Amino acid sequence: MAANRGFTSEDLWVERGNQRIYGKLYLPEGYDGSRRLPAIICAHYFSGSHRTSAVWARLMARAGYAAYAFDFCGGSPLSRSTGATTECTIFTHAADLSAIIDAFKKLDAVDPSSIFLLGQSQGGAVSAMAAAERGDDVAGLVLLYPAFVIHQSAVDRFGSPENVPETYLQFGQELGRDYALAALSYDFYEHVGAYTGPVIMFQGDADDMEPKEFSDRAASCYADLDYEIIPGAGHMFEGEDRAHVAARIAAFVAEHSRG
Repeated sequence: MAANRGFTSEDLWVERGNQRIYGKLYLPEGYDGSRRLPAIICAHYFSGSHRTSAVWARLMARAGYAAYAFDFCGGSPLSRSTGATTECTIFTHAADLSAIIDAFKKLDAVDPSSIFLLGQSQGGAVSAMAAAERGDDVAGLVLLYPAFVIHQSAVDRFGSPENVPETYLQFGQELGRDYALAALSYDFYEHVGAYTGPVIMFQGDADDMEPKEFSDRAASCYADLDYEIIPGAGHMFEGEDRAHVAARIAAFVAEHSRG
């Protein structure tokens, strides 16, 4: 276990059927195992990896929580998890998250009643899907510029399933037909509101990849939502914006932990 400025980290693999999910578990530096911690599972954006979601996992570990940054199966060419990019869909990604929830409920360091999901962009949209399916097991949902635009983007690009090729490129990453079919079939606004637990959502008003209107619309889906617009922020949070959002997330976890 490696120590590094306020947190420790170690490799942690999770099994999902015949797939293996790679990630890093982050714990507060000095954690001695004497108590179970709230946990935040951090899902990366499209074509990202555990390295991109580790930014948030490290901040959460420094705040005193367990946190996990992982690679979606087939999530990118950089993924250490099994699976090809042409095999992944939003549904396989949601299944990855569900398997991680099950694994975390058994970890000695984790309070199984206080598992939170945090997702960036596509990882946020997929976290919303998983929360809708696993509401009793999710203490809170953190959405960072969630890509609820995925469904509409597929509709705009392909129109209907018969127009989808066997493979295609999206933002330079090769995807398979099933990715588009899943995106066409799943309208987030019809499903994500099934999660009735607490949600905190952050959206930049200068985001040109996940336009603000899609998060605005999602706000009407949730019964218990804290929604903050970050002025001038694009499709990432940096510097003071990131520090502000991290502090608010840490307070959200403290408020809604069930243990």
